[in-house]
Amino acid sequence: MPRLKQERSWRLFDEVPPNLFSLVREAVSLRQKVVATRQSLKFLQRCRTTGMLPRFIFNKKIGSTCGLSEDHPKITSIYRSILSAVIKEKQRILYSSLLRCISKERACQRLLRDQTWRRIEGESRRICNSIRSAAKSTLCAKYERLCKSHHENAHSHKTHSTTVHHHTSHEARSDGNLTRVTVLGNTHLSSDALDVLSLGPSFAPAQNVNAHTFRQVVGGLQRFRDLLRTRSRRDQESQTPNPNRNLITSVPFPRNFYKEPPPVPEADVKFKILSAGVLTVLNQNRRLRSSNLTYKQRQGLKELRELRSNGTLRITVSDKGGEFVVMSQTLDRAITELHLSDSSVYRRVTEKDFSSQCSRLNHIWLSVAKSAGVDEKLVSRLKLDSPNCPVFYSLIKTHKLSSNEALSTSPDTFKIRPIISCVGGPTDRISWFLNSIVSQLLPMVPSHLPSTKHFLELLHSSDLGKSNVIESFDVVSLYTNVQNEHALQALSEMLDRHANNINTFGLSKMHIMTLVKECLMCNIFKWAGKYFSQVRGLAMGQRLAPVLAVCFMGRIKEPVLARNPLMYCRYIDDCFIVTSTQFEMDECFRIMNEQSQYIKLTREVPRDGWLPYLNTQVKVSSGVVSVKWYRKTSSKNILLHATSAHPQAVKRAVVSNMLRTATSVCTGEAERLESRRLACEIAAVNGYTVSRGCKKKISH
Repeated sequence: MPRLKQERSWRLFDEVPPNLFSLVREAVSLRQKVVATRQSLKFLQRCRTTGMLPRFIFNKKIGSTCGLSEDHPKITSIYRSILSAVIKEKQRILYSSLLRCISKERACQRLLRDQTWRRIEGESRRICNSIRSAAKSTLCAKYERLCKSHHENAHSHKTHSTTVHHHTSHEARSDGNLTRVTVLGNTHLSSDALDVLSLGPSFAPAQNVNAHTFRQVVGGLQRFRDLLRTRSRRDQESQTPNPNRNLITSVPFPRNFYKEPPPVPEADVKFKILSAGVLTVLNQNRRLRSSNLTYKQRQGLKELRELRSNGTLRITVSDKGGEFVVMSQTLDRAITELHLSDSSVYRRVTEKDFSSQCSRLNHIWLSVAKSAGVDEKLVSRLKLDSPNCPVFYSLIKTHKLSSNEALSTSPDTFKIRPIISCVGGPTDRISWFLNSIVSQLLPMVPSHLPSTKHFLELLHSSDLGKSNVIESFDVVSLYTNVQNEHALQALSEMLDRHANNINTFGLSKMHIMTLVKECLMCNIFKWAGKYFSQVRGLAMGQRLAPVLAVCFMGRIKEPVLARNPLMYCRYIDDCFIVTSTQFEMDECFRIMNEQSQYIKLTREVPRDGWLPYLNTQVKVSSGVVSVKWYRKTSSKNILLHATSAHPQAVKRAVVSNMLRTATSVCTGEAERLESRRLACEIAAVNGYTVSRGCKKKISH
């Protein structure tokens, strides 16, 4: 009878009758032996496929016995024959153990009570999953050691191969740097310029403390003093809390006129101590600091500045990859002009139209706020008499480009994500106020996911059954294809159901709907000195767009929920669905595609059993859920670089948080080891030195 692999297996036999104890013990131990043997067999087959020799074979030293070197072709052939014989013996043992195991389990199922056997079977499955993960982790580590030892032996015997290997590694590193920068069209940059761009958009060059730095610090201290005085005075007031007044103090926009808060002695004393300490530290660090850029990188930075100043280049960031994208301004203008030429989405307007829209919005805001009794200070704070016109810019979807397409100079080759920056625009402040109201509805939207943590909790608590189908659906260009009237209808229905459960700051449903509608209609923007209006869809960059998109998606999913899938959840436009059959999944996909004229969904199915969703990969097999960390293939894995001038605490937090996330989402030890290894590779690419074992100790 095989030995039990884990001590906790003995707890399975608590309710087993004495006369059946040996039978149940043998069934459980055989199942554990099958799991462990299968992992060993996979390891040996992998070694045979890749030409690696396990230690127990290589240590036989047949070459020294025969007077030949261990890497002699005849000796190698003998070793491979031994490995094949071992694999055949393992296969025989596995097949024999599996037949015995199935026979014993059927006997247990027949002789034991159903409840007792189901409990033993469920606990045994969890133990076997743990054994499988542990064995897989151990054998993966053993295989890596074999590979490392094999390469070291090959390098020590073949000097020429060493030269070729190092040359190849250097080329791989160079290619890795180039993938951290995307150059479009016929733009040519020096290797120095590419090198400095490969440090990433978050990289901060080291700078000396000068008069400009002092002015920034003193200005920040002054603002902090005013906030400290205001908060201290508010805490000392003994009035009944007023939610409107609390909202006014949290408004993130500057006042029209500066008024110095009256002194608060207790707060002022603490502030003087703090400011004295800050200025002392600043004086201590006034010495000249060495640059964190190499000489060639500084030359590359100088080249980029010259090309930008003379209007040759446009440097931006990609849509999902996170890397710098470099293209000529001529190509950039051609891409944008082609996009704005779509008359179904945009139309040309004039500056007069923009001024008229601003005046109308301010008039409606004043009338609605007055009728709702909104605080006058808040009303004047949110009203903009001379707003900036929103501006249009775009991000290139580099993840949808092949290597050949990136070299194209034709604007229709490139797909973009259009964004309208509304910062300082006519709707900026009013939409912030409205967003603070309607965003309270998000927790009430059925199946809406606020985070990955919530998704995992929902996944592990759901009864998915032993037979199921999992897929994810994604909406194509959600914001552009959501019609305003449909989004407003979805918001109206949410307010009808939940208006009494949120703080509307005195506004009625009619007031909220009127203001939201006016903000959506105020959609004029400017590009290259020309004025345009978006006639269809939500503008990405508008504060209200994400909340309205979530409400809209919550409305169109109702027919799917009516079919009672095993699980349905959604993060904005990314849906995760589990059904009992493939037919039911196809029906859900068809129904969702029929809910709106412009809304079309794509679907993604598992690959090798794993389905990517958010920053995880999910596998459901016979009701057992496995999860591991996931990085999209479109991501260039660019973090804050280790040589950046940020504080060390910030850089440690960036990497340690990544490692913590990579391990916390995983369910098994094998998944955790794989995710941690991926996180360590990403950290190493970004200049960090990760301690052995890929622990959370990061140094630079």
